[in-house]
Amino acid sequence: MIGLLWISVYFAVVLFVLFTNKRKERVSLENDRTNAVCYDDHKDKYGLVLIAVYALLFALVNLICTKTSVSYGSDRENYLVEFEGQRKTSIGLEAVFNVFRFTSNNYEHVLFFTTFFSLLVVLLAHKILENNSRASLAFLLTTDFVFFTFTALKQSFACAFVALFFVFLFKKRTVCRGILCFLLLVLAILFHTSSVVLIPVFIICYFKKLNKTVIIVYMVLLALFFVFFMDIGTILSTITRPIFPKLSELLTRHFKSSGGDESSTIAFLKGIPVYLLLAFGCFYRRRIQGSYPNYDKYLIVLATAAVLYMCSIYIYWTLRFRAFFYLPAAAFFGIIYGNLSKKEKIVFLVSVIGSNLFLLIRWVLLIYTKYGGF
Repeated sequence: MIGLLWISVYFAVVLFVLFTNKRKERVSLENDRTNAVCYDDHKDKYGLVLIAVYALLFALVNLICTKTSVSYGSDRENYLVEFEGQRKTSIGLEAVFNVFRFTSNNYEHVLFFTTFFSLLVVLLAHKILENNSRASLAFLLTTDFVFFTFTALKQSFACAFVALFFVFLFKKRTVCRGILCFLLLVLAILFHTSSVVLIPVFIICYFKKLNKTVIIVYMVLLALFFVFFMDIGTILSTITRPIFPKLSELLTRHFKSSGGDESSTIAFLKGIPVYLLLAFGCFYRRRIQGSYPNYDKYLIVLATAAVLYMCSIYIYWTLRFRAFFYLPAAAFFGIIYGNLSKKEKIVFLVSVIGSNLFLLIRWVLLIYTKYGGF
């Protein structure tokens, strides 16, 4: 019952965000394929102050959920142990912990700040990202990202820097922007070493001019990665040991385990919204790609996310990668949505947003049913 209550509160905040986020639309353009809605610009009409209000509201939802939970979940318990200095954590999170140890020495303040900071940066990234829209914001807020920030502290901070990484990756290529992308990726890795999974995306999207051949080759490589995932993981754990010992230890622990909670034959179904988005993107590529120079980059990113979801068949932990891709997935959703006819939009919304909502509500209810809260 309490799970339904907090879901209702959450969606009340989401509706507030969506209805206070307005864009001006121009008249629709008609051609022989579709009626596409164009916009006066590619920027949302909300400022930094309003973004801060949104982030604060979501952080308050976190605070209320924390205060009404029966106890801390396992992830929060683990971070509490690290906050108390009983176990080491990542360099980035240790820096955040040190600030709060010095100021308030209150662990719950860290939980509140994590959600506030992550949402502030991600919503800001959404604001300055090309092709953002109310539709893309709706996709982002119907994923589990906000609730994800309640428990996954290291990865939440990493996701904030990854969001900015994608903003500059999708802009016109310059040396300065390339350096900035690299530095943001390093910052993300300092918080959560799993961010290294984005290095191939950075290399192909920044350094390589994309065409149909490159996309096909990359898709084939992704397919091979999926087929030989366990073998590749074992090799990577050996290679990364001298440079990223914690990542190597994590890879060794997961890739040498089998069965139980570490893998699931149905976990990959949680990637249905991404699979659908990728399928729609491929289906409408010929119609839309010419109007959006970065269209194929989004396809590359979504294909990477889809394969990582599918790898949860082997190791359930790979689902953690999903949060890195929510912002580009949201932007891609907005691009496709803005170029569909009314009937096509209905099918698109029901399938993608509908599956997002189902997975989000199911997950939150399971959290409260099994563990009594976050």
